[in-house]
Amino acid sequence: MPMDGFTLSFMARELNEKLTGGRVDKVNQPERDALTLLIRSGGGNHRLLLSANANQARAQLTGQNYENPAEPPMFCMLMRKHLLGARVIRVEQLFGDRILAVRFDALDEMSDHVEKTLYLEVMGRYSDLTLEVAERYYNFGLKMVGGQYNTADDPFLVSRYYVSRYTGLDSFAAMVAPAGT
Repeated sequence: MPMDGFTLSFMARELNEKLTGGRVDKVNQPERDALTLLIRSGGGNHRLLLSANANQARAQLTGQNYENPAEPPMFCMLMRKHLLGARVIRVEQLFGDRILAVRFDALDEMSDHVEKTLYLEVMGRYSDLTLEVAERYYNFGLKMVGGQYNTADDPFLVSRYYVSRYTGLDSFAAMVAPAGT
């Protein structure tokens, strides 16, 4: 069944009920465009599958164990760095669209609490997983090409700034405006 905005709203509600307050114990990337998070919440373990596959983009809780590559991909290692030990604050759908936001409270390198958000955009061939750290300070996307977003494929990528479907034009204008204007 395709993951439309209506279905995603129910999924977000279910995930929020089960995962809020949970701690991320494991992060794996079994496929090129999928990520699994093992979250301990409510006295049990929940395996959250986030897939940005063009044909099967979805978010779901699963009991299936996936075979992981011998050496984890760079995106997986980056997600481990930022998300291991983090607590789930909430899971929500943004603007009734096909965007799922999983918000975490994590510790940074200086042991300060930082909110990090993992976005799953379920947009067919434009599906993506993006981690936003410290209020648009920097973003990491699953479908980056050579450290850069592929601007030819996604019309929401402008210049060196990642303007996603959840970033308003006012926010973008504030980011690119010259200082003092």
